[in-house]
Amino acid sequence: MKIIRLDFGRWRAPFAASLMAIAFVACNKDKDKEEVLYPDELTPEPAAVTTNLPAATIGSAFDVNFMAALDERLLAKQTAIDATTQIVLVHNTHLAAISAADKAAILEVYNRGGDVVLIEPEFDEVDEFSEFLEHVHAVPTSDPDRRFAEIYAFNQRNQHYILGNLHPDGERTDVDPVHYGVFLNPFIEWLNKNASDMQSKALVRYADELADLMRTFDYQTVSVSFPIYISGELAHVASSDADVLTKSGAIQVVTTAYPIHAFDDQASPGDYYLMHQEITVPNGSWYKGKWTNTHGGVHVRLCAFFMQNFRISNTLSSPPAGTVALKTSPTTTIGSTSYTSGVSWHLDASVTGGTSNDHPLETATVGGGVTVSNSETRTISDMDVRNLGSGVTTAWGLDFNNLASYNANISINEPAVASRSTQVLLTDWIWYFPAMKDASTTSACNFTISVDGSKWGGSHFYSTGADFSTKDFTPWLKPAFGIIFSEFAYSTISQTVAFAAPNRTATGQLKLKNNDNSGYLSEIKIWKSTEVKTATPTTIAGSIARGEDAQIWLPVGTYKMELKIGTAVYHTATNFAITRAGVYQLNGATDSPDFTAGALP
Repeated sequence: MKIIRLDFGRWRAPFAASLMAIAFVACNKDKDKEEVLYPDELTPEPAAVTTNLPAATIGSAFDVNFMAALDERLLAKQTAIDATTQIVLVHNTHLAAISAADKAAILEVYNRGGDVVLIEPEFDEVDEFSEFLEHVHAVPTSDPDRRFAEIYAFNQRNQHYILGNLHPDGERTDVDPVHYGVFLNPFIEWLNKNASDMQSKALVRYADELADLMRTFDYQTVSVSFPIYISGELAHVASSDADVLTKSGAIQVVTTAYPIHAFDDQASPGDYYLMHQEITVPNGSWYKGKWTNTHGGVHVRLCAFFMQNFRISNTLSSPPAGTVALKTSPTTTIGSTSYTSGVSWHLDASVTGGTSNDHPLETATVGGGVTVSNSETRTISDMDVRNLGSGVTTAWGLDFNNLASYNANISINEPAVASRSTQVLLTDWIWYFPAMKDASTTSACNFTISVDGSKWGGSHFYSTGADFSTKDFTPWLKPAFGIIFSEFAYSTISQTVAFAAPNRTATGQLKLKNNDNSGYLSEIKIWKSTEVKTATPTTIAGSIARGEDAQIWLPVGTYKMELKIGTAVYHTATNFAITRAGVYQLNGATDSPDFTAGALP
């Protein structure tokens, strides 16, 4: 039996570094101007993350402050696409009436692995443009909010980035560019990582011995930045201005899926989504610390923001009957110093994979089964991990212990380090859709990622433990920056995303080796046996040098081939059959019985 092992450890870390930044800190002075502050009271603004990747903007309707923040980060931005462009930014108003020339130029960037970035996108335009690019986009079209994000970016390798709405009510106000920069830094890091991946890893999927699932099946990632604003009154001395603290940042959720399909004649048929999620929670950059303000002779000791609890869930949209969530991890861990994420799972079945029925040539079929084992243990302290999932919903929570408390020495005991340091939670699960048959046309797995019930805290007291108080702060999505808009308070932020369905077409592998002394094998074209030469062929790009070979996956069927051996045209003498999970070898040489001189009729 051939076994495929998946090592998530090779790809789970890129986003583990803190992506959070503090946008604004304000402690209002009282009317008599008397105030005591720690030297580090005002936190420096976050430095801009930049990129030297050639970028081009299409259209002119960009928000001026938003573009000011982007300009600070895109160091090689142009207003026209050329042969060096790796990033294209298009505003939705321009996308709705885009010219044929601009569409063709964007397609060129997309086809060479560049990133397409849609600004303030709406679903109608995303649908139409994705269809033009033949790209399976990562946002469902059933969401009632027509403009679903501030930024939606994607590339040919099924990597997607979503920056949630900064203005969900549609109202755009003048916001200092630095505040936009808080949310743009993670986006620029995503662009830089994509460029690095392009240089270090070939796009071609190899299948020799089928030993490495990362090089056999395509996978998809969706990165969502949830914008967070917290503003709250920490304390208020009579006849003085309130002590108000406001901060902004983002919770980063990176979800990766390996979709596979087990064929109908197997013991456990259907679709499987092997899911991994990495959640970065911004406690580290949000903690203000302890400080003292004096108002008219009244000393106020303050401490904020420290996290009290965090919740995240993944809810499927209208799952078919029989759908289950397999192997969710981590399990609930209370009072422990570590938790373990990852799943161990084996499926003894013939399966295929990849990320779209539209591109079966890019995917493999495996006859011997798949094995997943990606366990990882992480050290924790003063924090409980809770598995809160139920049915097909997967959910986890973090509860923080030993929070801020009154100290008899007339001070506040600092909360435990866990609640004031950035946390990275790793979760894994498998969704199983047994109703998905070989011929199923279901195109995507739609689900909603929700950050719900999360709270940060603040504590203060004036004189004794009798007036010690801890306040709860839930995030809200309104850029007040120092002004309290309590009517906008909320406890849930969500984003609905779509992961492409696995390829459900059985394929086999064709290997073509050059054993000829005449030169390269080139201009390789493949047709179904029933097709004529006027039909669009499947091709093997480039040429094959002597002693080298090329592999390609083809849907099950009978085929014919035409190519050049050196400068002469040859074709296969007989039709060759591709079988499920099989390998068919052709020997490219002038004296090979596999080929006959002359072109196909």
